[in-house]
Amino acid sequence: MKQLTLYVIVTLCHSFNRIVALPQLHRFVDDDEENARAFMEEEDRRFAEKCYEHTVVNWNYSTNINDINQELLLNASLEYSKFAKMSWQNRNSKFKSWPSFKDPDLKRKFKKLMDLGASVLPEDVLAQYNKLQSDMSKTQSTTKVCAYQNSTICNLSLDPDLKKIMKESRNEHELRHIWTEWHNKCGNRIRQPYEQFVKLSNQAAVLNNFSDTGDYWLREYESDTIKEDFEQIYETLAPLYKQIHAYARAKLRDEYKDQFSSDGLIPAHLFGSLFASSMDGIYSLLIPFPDRASIDVTKQLKAQGYTPLKMFQKADEFFTSLGLIPMPEEFWKESLIVKPKDREVACHATAWDFCNGKDFRIKQCTEVNMKDFITIHHEMGHIQYFLQYKDKPFTYRDGANPGFHEAVGDTLALSVQTLKHLKEVGLLDEATPIDDYETSINFLMAIALKKVASLPFAYIIDKYRLAIFDGSVDVSRYNSHWWELRKKYQGVKPPVQRSEENFDPGTIYHVASHVDYHRYFAATIIQFQFHRSLCKEAGQYDPRDPLKPLHNCSIYRSKAAGTKLATGLAMGASQPWPAVMKSMTSQEIMDASAIREYFKPLEDWLTVQNSVLGEAPGWPSKSVLASTDSPLRDHKVSHRSVLTVPSEMEWRVAAIISLWLIASAYSFPSVSDSLENDLESQSRVFLAEYDRQSSEKCFKAASANWNYATDIRDETEKIKLEQSLEYSKFQKEAWKNITNQFKVRDNFKDPALVRAFKKIAIIGTSASALPEERLKEFQQLKNTMAKIYSTAKTCAYEDATKCNLSLDPDLTKIMKESRDEAQLRHAWKEWHDKAGVPIRQHYKPYVDFSNEIAKTNSFSDAGAFWLREYESETIKEDIEQLWQTLKPFYQQMHAYVRAKLRDTYGGQITEDGLIPAHLLGNMWAQSWENIYSLVVPFPEKASIDVTEQMKEQGYTPLKMFQVSDEFFTSLGLIPMPPEFWKESLLEKPKDREVVCHASAWDFCNGKDFRIKQCTVVNTEDLITVHHEMGHVQYYLQYKDQPLIFRRGANPGFHEAVGDTLALSVITPKHLKEIGLLDESTPIDDYETSINFLLSMALEKIAFLPFGYLIDKYRWDIFDGTVEPSNYNAHWWKLRREYQGLKSPVERSEENFDAGAKYHVPADVEYLRYFVSKVIQFQFHRSLCLEAGQYDPQDPRKPLHNCDIYRSKAAGAKLAAGLAMGSSRPWPEVMKVMTGQEKMDASAIREYFKPLEDWLSLQNAKLAQTPGWQFLFCGTIANMKIWTLAIVAPLLICITNAWNLPSLRKSKNDLESEARSYLAELDRSSSQKCYESSVAEWAYATDINDENEKVKLEVSLNFAKFSKEIWQNATTAFPLWREFKDPDLVRKFKQITVLGAPALPDDQYKKYAQLETDMTKHYSTTKICSFKNKETCNLSLEPELTKIMAESRNEKELRHVWTEWHDKSGGPIKHKYKEFVEISNQAAKLNNFNDTGALWLHSYESETFKDDVEELWQTLKPLYQQIHAYVRAQLRNVYGDQFSGDGLIPAHLLGNMWAQSWKNIYSLMTPYPTKASIDVTEQMIEQGYTPLKMFQVSDEFFTSLGLIPMPDEFWKESMIEKPDNREVVCHASAWDFCNKKDFRIKQCTRVTANDLVVVHHEMGHIQYDLLYKDQPILYRNGANPGFHEAVGDTLALSVITPKHLKEIRLLDESIPIDDYETSINFLFSMALEKIAFLPFAYLIDKYRWDIYDGTVDEPQYNTHWWKLRKEYQGIKPPNARSEANFDAAAKFHVPANVEYLRYFVSTIIQFQFHRSLCIEAGQYDPLDPNKPLHNCDIYRSKAAGSKLAAGLSMGSSKPWPEVMKVMTGQEKMDASAIREYFKPLEKWLSAANEQSGKVPGWK
Repeated sequence: MKQLTLYVIVTLCHSFNRIVALPQLHRFVDDDEENARAFMEEEDRRFAEKCYEHTVVNWNYSTNINDINQELLLNASLEYSKFAKMSWQNRNSKFKSWPSFKDPDLKRKFKKLMDLGASVLPEDVLAQYNKLQSDMSKTQSTTKVCAYQNSTICNLSLDPDLKKIMKESRNEHELRHIWTEWHNKCGNRIRQPYEQFVKLSNQAAVLNNFSDTGDYWLREYESDTIKEDFEQIYETLAPLYKQIHAYARAKLRDEYKDQFSSDGLIPAHLFGSLFASSMDGIYSLLIPFPDRASIDVTKQLKAQGYTPLKMFQKADEFFTSLGLIPMPEEFWKESLIVKPKDREVACHATAWDFCNGKDFRIKQCTEVNMKDFITIHHEMGHIQYFLQYKDKPFTYRDGANPGFHEAVGDTLALSVQTLKHLKEVGLLDEATPIDDYETSINFLMAIALKKVASLPFAYIIDKYRLAIFDGSVDVSRYNSHWWELRKKYQGVKPPVQRSEENFDPGTIYHVASHVDYHRYFAATIIQFQFHRSLCKEAGQYDPRDPLKPLHNCSIYRSKAAGTKLATGLAMGASQPWPAVMKSMTSQEIMDASAIREYFKPLEDWLTVQNSVLGEAPGWPSKSVLASTDSPLRDHKVSHRSVLTVPSEMEWRVAAIISLWLIASAYSFPSVSDSLENDLESQSRVFLAEYDRQSSEKCFKAASANWNYATDIRDETEKIKLEQSLEYSKFQKEAWKNITNQFKVRDNFKDPALVRAFKKIAIIGTSASALPEERLKEFQQLKNTMAKIYSTAKTCAYEDATKCNLSLDPDLTKIMKESRDEAQLRHAWKEWHDKAGVPIRQHYKPYVDFSNEIAKTNSFSDAGAFWLREYESETIKEDIEQLWQTLKPFYQQMHAYVRAKLRDTYGGQITEDGLIPAHLLGNMWAQSWENIYSLVVPFPEKASIDVTEQMKEQGYTPLKMFQVSDEFFTSLGLIPMPPEFWKESLLEKPKDREVVCHASAWDFCNGKDFRIKQCTVVNTEDLITVHHEMGHVQYYLQYKDQPLIFRRGANPGFHEAVGDTLALSVITPKHLKEIGLLDESTPIDDYETSINFLLSMALEKIAFLPFGYLIDKYRWDIFDGTVEPSNYNAHWWKLRREYQGLKSPVERSEENFDAGAKYHVPADVEYLRYFVSKVIQFQFHRSLCLEAGQYDPQDPRKPLHNCDIYRSKAAGAKLAAGLAMGSSRPWPEVMKVMTGQEKMDASAIREYFKPLEDWLSLQNAKLAQTPGWQFLFCGTIANMKIWTLAIVAPLLICITNAWNLPSLRKSKNDLESEARSYLAELDRSSSQKCYESSVAEWAYATDINDENEKVKLEVSLNFAKFSKEIWQNATTAFPLWREFKDPDLVRKFKQITVLGAPALPDDQYKKYAQLETDMTKHYSTTKICSFKNKETCNLSLEPELTKIMAESRNEKELRHVWTEWHDKSGGPIKHKYKEFVEISNQAAKLNNFNDTGALWLHSYESETFKDDVEELWQTLKPLYQQIHAYVRAQLRNVYGDQFSGDGLIPAHLLGNMWAQSWKNIYSLMTPYPTKASIDVTEQMIEQGYTPLKMFQVSDEFFTSLGLIPMPDEFWKESMIEKPDNREVVCHASAWDFCNKKDFRIKQCTRVTANDLVVVHHEMGHIQYDLLYKDQPILYRNGANPGFHEAVGDTLALSVITPKHLKEIRLLDESIPIDDYETSINFLFSMALEKIAFLPFAYLIDKYRWDIYDGTVDEPQYNTHWWKLRKEYQGIKPPNARSEANFDAAAKFHVPANVEYLRYFVSTIIQFQFHRSLCIEAGQYDPLDPNKPLHNCDIYRSKAAGSKLAAGLSMGSSKPWPEVMKVMTGQEKMDASAIREYFKPLEKWLSAANEQSGKVPGWK
């Protein structure tokens, strides 16, 4: 309330939150704590009402300032004060002993309430006080001034006119005019009333036992030293402020020159603000780096069509992204967010709490600009605080201290205004760099001009008033003291002469409105404490990580941060503020360290900058300033100045050095700040400059290279060569400087410096090794080879005259798609001849040049030079060892592929075991994935080649890149910048030659990154896209490293990144996720998995020897092992040895086949690709573990099936390593990313283990010996027979092992095998369950013959599948009951209860057909209308249900009842008899006596029948009381329908089955004049639709912190009855067993009843969602009743009048908690819940009797009515016989759904409700004000958490254990339901007794 008061004394405002009036309904005798507590609780409500009334009047005045509203406000204030004063007096007289109370909370409340504020004044004095305050506020709000140079326009108001001028004008005369006009016209008029007001305010403070008003204000800080604490905080921050002031002074002097004298003070009118309260209005004059990004996004806001409303909505979204409370409807409806044109308003932005727990508003004359955007967050922070503590006692609905309230919104604004966030919400252009040094300084300056520059003003405004209040300053010095403080603390002075005629502080809103201002000072300090704490919680700030500075933190979307914030806010003022502060920050004091920490980079920069400018921070005394006549910046600083430097030149020299050091430290976060070693310090300055210049040179060289690669011409080649030489020249010069200046660099202490110089040394000497002409020759040589390769063309196989075929896409396409061996041979030979042969002559000179450079760099040869980046002496041996580890697997695959290719190409595969290189689908046989179709293990299974799907879905190269980008960003990685999309070459152009080889480019400027790729729409290129974008992601992650460290940790790292993510992308699971694999495709069965793994191996494993040998070949050339005369022979030697390949045609030394591979002529080392293939699997394994997608102990989570898509945890781990670049040796980076320090082949073997096992067996079956020999043929022939003899039994064993895991290992490991079996079962069962659910759903939502047929077929298949599982389990694990693991025993116990599928196939088919026939008959039954016998199309839903609910015509009801029961039940009686027999047969096959016993096994109790009967007997007395009362009331309506037997005719109870009686509530409402909870009419009036009903229900669940409905739910559910087909209308919830598809089927009507049904069904879905990660065996309710209870439990809250009011379905004026309304409510609930119980029990009791043979077919109907009479006390409306079958007129009987679950559900939902209400603090059995029936757990995260804890267990534990988790009880208990209805039971007993009604019936 304190934020919104414009006219009422602040003490009166405080009283809103602190005073409790005299209760009128209680008599207090003893002055004790208990009475005091009751007193406080009773008056909490009444005082809130008074507060609401007063706030409404206050709001009306503030939003429409006129005399009438002012008068109303004054009257309301006086009336309120009178009320408050009476309460105060009463409280003081009754509870004088409160200081002695033992209860600290009670004592705290009294302490807060004992301050009456201004209301303590005598009535006449109070009226004067209020009038003075109102007048001052009105003057401040309505003052107008005249325009500059146009005195006829005198209607300029403070908001927005004057504020706009002060911010935007740079005309000093206009600024001076406006400042003077405002201060004179506003302040001068306030001075006189203020003098009087001070006296009255002090008088009120004294009457409240405070020395003066200042003392009264400071009481809220609950500290005796708060004044001293504030002064200390100011002194801590003064150095930072003075640096800002000095810098601003220098810049303003440039703008306004003659306005500045030598006193160092800044004229107040030049601050960009009318009050000089901050400097953010002049940011454009002070911006440090004008060419860098600005955070003033005003232009963007306007350009994007932002309105005030949209600004508020955007702020609301920020709060809700943290899991905080959204703005309520009243906020949006009632707030004033734009200045109205038709009336005066108090424009100062304020937030309002209307004290009723739901009405919260903001008043703000909003303009679309950045400043107001932040102000909105500030004000909405107040509202959020109101919302968080609204459930506290009224006394505590306040900030922990006044500064807390101001800080909340500002805390979030610290995130909102970060450049990072502004980019995220689209208000900053993607191209804007946001985290470089200069941009960061700009950003920090902008924030400091608002925050830090405001601190002295925020401090002195109350320091000034405290001096007035305590008498230190008398009235004669009001204005002079104001300016003394402003000069001393702010360093400002007035622009014109001021005197005591003026009253300049009175122009400030808070002075005129008497609002204390220390809160803003405190808020500015603590918001940074909050920010620091929340940023740590969100993982966005780490003081030890320079990549996560505090100023760059945005907590947007961090639920963890939101929870921490909410925890503190929800405490309100219930604890001393240090305790609240501790909960939010772990500190107990206000502390300036956070704000200094935040602005540290700026403070360092300002220190140096002011030195450069010659500005001494501070404003010297007059004695110092008198010593010079020149302006401050021009004179040499004297020895008395703050900063002592001998000369201006030395200042500047020192500053320049300091700037270098700061910039260096920013770029090199690992560099120490120590200056102990001057040489090291100098080297850092050098490196910073080197980094800048090198980046520029690199950019130019990269641009020239790009231009050549994307347009191969002589001109571009020439420029590329020139730039390359220029770059080399630069590197040479840099190296010379290093060698001259830093000769002892190897002895530097800082390892980062040593590392940087070492890398520069290699770059420098590599370029400087050759004389310039020789270097130019070398570059030209490389260009020539590259050009030959890139421009080579071949002739077509079919047409020798067509010789324009290029490698990409022509030859690549042929090699991939052709199966014509001759064509493949031709293409292979043509390319190798045309590309390789011409390069051979250039290769020897190239080798010589390369070795010469390497030797100059102190390496033995170019091979050794290449290997330097692996930083290992043993790297060659390490690589060989990795290959030897992987070779056995490669050989298995080679053998299998060879066998398959022989099937296709026959004689081309000879007995030497070598494969001709042209047959492997790739020009270099480096990857074999293109021949997958020839070698696929299981051709009928799904393929991961989604090329066709991509084309069908309109994929383009651009879309492929966009899909890849989305994958990276889903991990929280960096999106591709705008330059990428604008500049990349993604398709091969038609108008020029380009280097088509895909490559990623870093242009070295931190923002320009590109890819060059001649992309073709196919699966292979989709993966290549991810690979290349992996390079770019790496660039983006390390772009803030120094240029020298902007590269991979080793060369293989760079290649691995995109491939690592591609391992997720290429999984069938992911391809399904992004819609490239059909939903129906099975993706995780054994055969599909083998297919997938082989396709991956053809790419990854086939590549390994090639990836190794291509550099091994060149090492041998570089080190002289191979002479030019053996270039080609050695190439093929290695290819035979390592790959097992041979050339398709004869080759000689005229050829140079190695040169036909791009990397050889392009001078690109290739080992990186081998390394990449190994480490990508290490990365993948590590990230999968991080994402929780891989568990080596869990066979359901194999490594090959892992997809880390959308895992922020995996993304964070990846980014942590990538961001290091090459700043650390690669083993250290590897450790960060994987926990390992070396390359390791175990991950790749682990990934492919299932395939390797399969290949071993398959090769044995095919008699293929892995490996290749030169003389090989006889061996294979001789091995065939004995190999098959050995392997055949093994094959059989392994095949069976897939379904029978117990055969795989020893008998001693049965439990382990059982776990493996269950893991596979879980996967396969989920798939089968999904297929079955799809068919069931299709039929239930479209009843036709075709769907019925499919449903039946799928049902039979599922039964067959279930039966096989059942048989396998019992056969393979006959001793499962002896397992030690209780979880295993529990699972097998479930498996061995198969149910109906245990039947023989023919019998099961009959069973399923009978069930389908009965259900279909039920669902399609139609009857004739009572009013029109020719209309015979009335179905149960909605027509008959509506008639039974609404009609009061007994004959119509009888007709409908009879028609439905005759037509739906009778015709299926004969089928039911047959069904019972088959069902019992199935039960016996499951080892149960009958179907009833089978049903009851789910309750896991031998005594369950007895337990249920006992529960019923406990509840029967309550039911009989209801029955007696209802019977009497119905007799009044229907009279002659009732006989003396006490039974009620079944058709009169409002429901077809008399199972619920709520539809007849209107006939027997206990108190008809009281409110009804049937809100059907309100729902219709408010435009409720079925969809909205579901959305409202979903919001209830999520308000508890439960899981929102997934997208599939909203997309696929059927929530209305369709007009065009028959459906099963009975409401039901569906789990499709795939963990993501959950639906509801309901023919929803807009009624209160269906709203409850919606909650019931969504309760099922919530249960499904919570246990979805359990094994499928446990994806069920703890017992069947649990599932039914969940939604109903929440509905017990939803249906309360309190909640219906909350969601605006019950009128505000309706009293909801008086006795009569409560009886009405409970009675309506009982008609639904209690009336239902006997029906819910007897419907299964009836079937138990049928199933166990107690009742046979001739008694089916008789027994039905016997039970209904006995348990329900009802009878049929007409004679029934055994020709009828009335039980079957209820859905669950023909559908064979057990019904006891509903009885159980009704009992336990009240147990759940009681437990959750206690958890939510909404029910206390000892507190009559918190009855169970009035509890609403809406928005209680504690209750939601307790509920979720039980539900997530599914059926993994016996239900008593789950019950204990949720309720603390282990059994079902009727006490909760009796407790709930106790007031009604008492009332019914009295009412029946009074009317002579005897409960019961004959």
